[in-house]
Amino acid sequence: MSVECYDEWAGPLQGYTAADHLYGADGPWPKVNTLVRELPAMTKRVPKAHTEDFRVNVVAHYLKTLKSGRVKIILKMLAGDYRLRPVSDVLFSGQLFYGTLSKLLTPVSAEDVAEFPDLLNPEALFDSEGEPTYLKIDTLSMQRLDPLHGIYSAPSLTLFRRDGSDSGTALAIKINGLVLTPEDKNAWELAKYFVLQGALCLITLVTHPRLHFPMDAISAISLTALPRQHVLFKLLAPHTRIQLAINQAVSLQTYSVAHNNQFLPYTPYPGWGNVPIIEEGRGWTGLMTDAFSGIEGNRSYPAYSFPLVPEKIWSDFDTFVRGYYDVIFDFVSAVVRHVDLDDPVVIYWSNAIAAWVTGFPAHERIREGDTFARAISYFIWDVTVAHSADHGAMGHYQQNIFPLRLRAPAPASKTLPPVNRRKLVTFGDTLRNRLCFKMYFGPPQGNEYLYDTWYDFGVPELDDINQTFWRDLKRFDEGITCRRFINLKDIARSINF
Repeated sequence: MSVECYDEWAGPLQGYTAADHLYGADGPWPKVNTLVRELPAMTKRVPKAHTEDFRVNVVAHYLKTLKSGRVKIILKMLAGDYRLRPVSDVLFSGQLFYGTLSKLLTPVSAEDVAEFPDLLNPEALFDSEGEPTYLKIDTLSMQRLDPLHGIYSAPSLTLFRRDGSDSGTALAIKINGLVLTPEDKNAWELAKYFVLQGALCLITLVTHPRLHFPMDAISAISLTALPRQHVLFKLLAPHTRIQLAINQAVSLQTYSVAHNNQFLPYTPYPGWGNVPIIEEGRGWTGLMTDAFSGIEGNRSYPAYSFPLVPEKIWSDFDTFVRGYYDVIFDFVSAVVRHVDLDDPVVIYWSNAIAAWVTGFPAHERIREGDTFARAISYFIWDVTVAHSADHGAMGHYQQNIFPLRLRAPAPASKTLPPVNRRKLVTFGDTLRNRLCFKMYFGPPQGNEYLYDTWYDFGVPELDDINQTFWRDLKRFDEGITCRRFINLKDIARSINF
């Protein structure tokens, strides 16, 4: 479907006027990404109300952290909590199998046997039930970074044996052409820090952005093209607050942490952000290209296509976020039974989004089975549960083992002297890291929440469904048996932080 056909909103459909729409012709609408064309659409005409909301409720948090929060962080660090801590193999695997970082785990394939010939048997990569017996974390996208002066980074491939649904044992790390194992002691200890560095870079610059940016076109088109009294507008609008302004700031503002401007105190990444682009395919935009275009032939980096159900995560994080998706799907399914799939509003809405979001179902496909409910459910789940749970889990990590800036090169030999952690990171490196966690990574700083979202349908039957949704969310939350990565009361209603 051609984007040009939906370059602008076509205007009110028959039976509606501009007054029936929230913004009319001045409303937000997708546009081709000005950084890299292949990346998800940006938004033209982000509503002033959204940017003001962002300034008052999000930027204010950043400024508060920089003023008072930074002092608290520095005082704690001066008390001795700034040094990089040792990472046992149990802690190493435990952190990587926990929450959002576990999204980086992917099953090994026959091709990986050549990387670890002494550790992998091609006949035993899966158990009798088809479950992978080994997992890997591939930080190949780190090759996109050009390190800052005196800072080092390196891509790596780490092999794990699964010990259950939420744990594993690190068997080997391939880095700089070396295959290291725990027997390599000092080289192994140093390599683990590079894996943790790469994992934190990738989850924040590659994986997590897949939750953010494809949703902009959906929000913009929904806010502009849907009449305010339409059931679909009432279902989607509560989940669009601040998102467009946040994502615009991340992409274009020079103070964005992704740009890694070293004149700012909270930018912790090891490489140049390269925005505006200095060299095509390098820096943050290069990492984003891997996030959305994928890396050909590498199963750890698939090209983005809008999912209808959550993508598989190889840990109990999957159980947690997928359970919430099921609750949202039941709610949405009940609501959309009151929507005519052949309504011209629905036809235009779905076709316009499909033109801008790779994989989003156009109207012909929307009419098939439960596709309509799945597409809406995924959007709501993405901007609420998935986004908030990522940040919730980030707030649980042991920050003093995750160095984003390392001041020694990755091991180039299996024989190294003991790791000098005092020289591996500086006080300033740690301060940047801690400030960034507090301001951006976690824990979450939401403004409105999913558990009490009132959709104001104005129809008794739909309002009853809304109340049932509240009860179902609470019932699921109370029955969670896996690890809890965020409390229901902290799950934001939208990407509003």
